[in-house]
Amino acid sequence: MPTPSPAIGPRPPTTKPPPSEATTATPPPLPRPALVCEKCPVERPFERPVEQSSARRCARCQSTETAATLKCSRCRSAWYCSRSCQRSDWKAHKATCEPGLELEPLADFSRAAPTCAACGGAACGPDERLGPWDRYRECCGAFLCEGCEFGDGSRKRAGPVPAAADACPRCGAAAAATAAAAVARCRGRAGAGQQDARFVLGMTLLRGLKGRRAQPSRGGAALLELARAADDGDPRTAWVGAANYEVARAYRDKLLVPASTKVAPFLRQAAACGHVRALLELAKMYDAGTEVRRDRKEYARLVELASASGFTEAKRCLSKLYIDGDVLERDREKAARLLGLERTAEMWKDGKGPEAPAFLFTSPAPDQAGRDLPKDEYDDAEMDAFFDGD
Repeated sequence: MPTPSPAIGPRPPTTKPPPSEATTATPPPLPRPALVCEKCPVERPFERPVEQSSARRCARCQSTETAATLKCSRCRSAWYCSRSCQRSDWKAHKATCEPGLELEPLADFSRAAPTCAACGGAACGPDERLGPWDRYRECCGAFLCEGCEFGDGSRKRAGPVPAAADACPRCGAAAAATAAAAVARCRGRAGAGQQDARFVLGMTLLRGLKGRRAQPSRGGAALLELARAADDGDPRTAWVGAANYEVARAYRDKLLVPASTKVAPFLRQAAACGHVRALLELAKMYDAGTEVRRDRKEYARLVELASASGFTEAKRCLSKLYIDGDVLERDREKAARLLGLERTAEMWKDGKGPEAPAFLFTSPAPDQAGRDLPKDEYDDAEMDAFFDGD
């Protein structure tokens, strides 16, 4: 017998669900740091505080929902989201699990960088991050600074072809007309043993070029050979340091195998060759206890060495240490002067003054895609709310 259909009548009135707390809650007020902007006579927030979200994944389940906060206490490099995952992964992990590394301490540091072949000044500053072909002339390994390469800024360079067809300021050779010609010329110098050409060619194979497929295994082998040059008695040049740093990056990015290879020795060798970014990354490994035994004093010492080279990120880390006062003696005046905040330093000269916002001395964390967050994310409405708020 068919089931009777429900009676048809007026639809009962629907009540709109109350809005969620997420949509009605007012955002928290912006912090009000009492710091003077160096460009204008008013106070302002210098940059948005960034949540330090962990990008680590569990070595067992690779979960993206649960942060991996447990670390293997023996090798200090494998991370897990729970004890059960750590227990389940032990059979596979024990083959590569080794005690934390004991690296030879770096006594001193002197940043190494190529000089400009045109003006004789430094070809790049400590904060610049150049690609292998940026401002490089493969004919003789000459480097140019930004002013000599691009002039008034109207010229731009894409890949191995220089921004202009100017002759090389060192050897007078004409610039390569195509990327293929530049790579072929670089390959010839690499075969003759020139370290600059070996590095550029290795990076070209490792990371690829526009229109050229990357060959990580070949590029990694070339960079590894150059990175070990110091072990064979060759001098510790900037190119050997750059090769060690890029090999460490390649292992981290899983471009080279085995992916479990420890990168701290490569960073240590790169820092010994004058690579300032490698020095700071090594310092952060001591701070986090990754691959090496956690040592906050060694972290502070290495950060001071990197900061002395003018590296802005290292200055921020050192400023944070002076603000916290847990490793170095608290000194807000030094912290402000490291960041160039001279008027703020005067406010703290007698040991008094306003509390410093923590985010001022912390570098922004990259987002999930690995891109660096902007230094200042406040829009006009937020700035108005900051100045007009209580």
